[in-house]
Amino acid sequence: MAIGTKLKTLIEYRDTNVNKLAKETDISPQTIYGIIKRDNTKVDIRILQALADNLNVTLDFFATGETEDSSIDEEEVLALYKQLDEYGKEAVRAIAEVELKRVNAEKNQPGLADEDQGAVGEEKTAAGQLTDQD
Repeated sequence: MAIGTKLKTLIEYRDTNVNKLAKETDISPQTIYGIIKRDNTKVDIRILQALADNLNVTLDFFATGETEDSSIDEEEVLALYKQLDEYGKEAVRAIAEVELKRVNAEKNQPGLADEDQGAVGEEKTAAGQLTDQD
């Protein structure tokens, strides 16, 4: 799938339009429409980076990304993660580990996950994150 098709899908998924995207990125609407209409496989890297930044995806998305909703969501999380400093990245890792434990506990013993909610708050505190579960 070429860049134009991915861009069109992403614009629709983000519930935006070419004119709004053009205004937010300082790229002419004609340029964006041209990328979509010709389904370009080659786009100036500065234009592509501006589009990716605005639409919260990585450049890799346009090169290799799938356009299913779940892959777009994953790309957005990855793009946001890459913008974080080390403290933010560590916080995300700590929360992801806690959530993975919760999911695994739910898979293994469905009733147990609800009882462990206090442990989630304790682990976040131990990781230097949010201290209050309330």
